[in-house]
Amino acid sequence: MRLLTVPFELLAGLHPKLSEQTKKTSQLMYSSTIADFSVDSLAALLGLYPIHVVQQKDEANYWVIAGLRQFELLSVFHAKNAASEAVAKTNPLTNIPVLVHDKTTTKYIQQLAATDVAGSAILFSLGTKVAAQLDLIRENLPEEIVQQFPKFSSDRRLSDRKSRKD
Repeated sequence: MRLLTVPFELLAGLHPKLSEQTKKTSQLMYSSTIADFSVDSLAALLGLYPIHVVQQKDEANYWVIAGLRQFELLSVFHAKNAASEAVAKTNPLTNIPVLVHDKTTTKYIQQLAATDVAGSAILFSLGTKVAAQLDLIRENLPEEIVQQFPKFSSDRRLSDRKSRKD
């Protein structure tokens, strides 16, 4: 594996070998939306959790094979801001870090994506008292970090997620 920074436009989409697998898990509902992230916080998270890719044969483009949720959020961000020249000029999400895998067997790609979906759901889950835990984060982490995540900016948005789960 090697870490590269590539333009978002070079991400061709999810790898074709994942089409059946992603159809089966497309019903997953995540508690966050793109509105819960600032541009800077999403860029920072992509640095911490890069999208995993393989290079398309004979092309400069890349297929996404893991970091599926990150890719989904990044794609929504770009779709929402496609017409905004102001965002395009200052956008730290124009060039993004990716981990390039050299192994491209179907089994490897499908296992990596499955591990991403299954493991991320467990690794990043806050449990049953989400609003209380988000309050704990908001109250105990540096304000300059918490401000980067609009989700933490109001009590309504914090409890909004809790009431949807009830």
